[in-house]
Amino acid sequence: MKSRLSSFLVHVMQEVYEIIEPKIKINYHNTLQKNLVNSAVFFNSKGVPEYRISKVKGYENRVGKIDVVWLDTTENPYVAIEIDSGLRKKSMMKLLSSNAEYKVQIYYGERTETEIELFKKRCDPKNEIIFLHSPLKLLKRREIESANSHSLFDFM
Repeated sequence: MKSRLSSFLVHVMQEVYEIIEPKIKINYHNTLQKNLVNSAVFFNSKGVPEYRISKVKGYENRVGKIDVVWLDTTENPYVAIEIDSGLRKKSMMKLLSSNAEYKVQIYYGERTETEIELFKKRCDPKNEIIFLHSPLKLLKRREIESANSHSLFDFM
């Protein structure tokens, strides 16, 4: 199941990248999240965005939200998915705090494999999280807005 799930998620990640315009981080994140919520049906599950968890390991007295959770037929978390452009310890801790059988970190940033491996060893020493990395060329929203704010006269 782990291999099938990973392959499926990578396919969805690639598909979303191909269809989004403009290619900005928030657009990718939100479209991927929506597609993953809707994809739960292919695994006989119900997709829930921003799934609330009451305790996050290492962040006591703080609640957290997991980007996407697939619930099984008894409404228990089956798959928990975090989507990030940066290596975020809190995202990993939220996944480790969940009761989901499969915990998935989707990382679409551009850190080196060495940096990623060190991060994974530090945050997930038992290797409980499926870590999917797809380095994508995405802009930040403000970079698009800045480019659009210039008029033709600015370049004359």
